[in-house]
Amino acid sequence: MNEGIIETALREAFEAKTQLVEDWQFLVGCEVDVCMGRQLLRTGVIDAATVDGGIVWISRQGVQERRLLTRADGYDLWITKLDNQRVLARRDDG
Repeated sequence: MNEGIIETALREAFEAKTQLVEDWQFLVGCEVDVCMGRQLLRTGVIDAATVDGGIVWISRQGVQERRLLTRADGYDLWITKLDNQRVLARRDDG
């Protein structure tokens, strides 16, 4: 089977259950998938975010250390669609 077809199918399955987050400000407490381009780098929980939403800290998980992530470095954060509804509610309440 063609690797391009497999990659496309996996990406479509990923996007069907997750959503790219544009505003990182309200992600504290949410589990995210950290990607750069099409590559999944890690999964973890956001434990802090700047007021402008440009920087977040992802908590330590297993052997992976706590890490600062910035939008300027090209990271994308993906969350489940259910968690995204919660994030939108927090944003609308704030």
